[in-house]
Amino acid sequence: MTIRSILMLKRILIVLIIFSFIGTSNAENKNFAVLLITNKMTSKTVTTNIPLQKEIYFDNINIFVSKCLTDSSELKFAGFLKIKNTKNNVVLFKGWMFSYSPSISEFYDQQFAIKLIKCKTLTNQDP
Repeated sequence: MTIRSILMLKRILIVLIIFSFIGTSNAENKNFAVLLITNKMTSKTVTTNIPLQKEIYFDNINIFVSKCLTDSSELKFAGFLKIKNTKNNVVLFKGWMFSYSPSISEFYDQQFAIKLIKCKTLTNQDP
């Protein structure tokens, strides 16, 4: 199997996962995405709440989460993220991340590894 056919199969699998997840009738949109961000240069790992529709700056990348969905019956989470390098304004990642299938959708580059943990709704009473 060639690398091109492996990448095509991976894309098809991602599309199938998206449609199966979004097609569930009990998918709820939450207002925060919980991400696990690892800086591979410093070995520092941070778990952070990122509000939807707000770009946040982390080291030399910007992270923007436009959607974060949860299927409460199975505790599956999906988020649509855009990750940009702030130095040259290049989009490093744009697409869906799934908490239940990180090997398909986790973001890796030379410096960072980013993984979706869950989606949640925070209120004023939450820390």
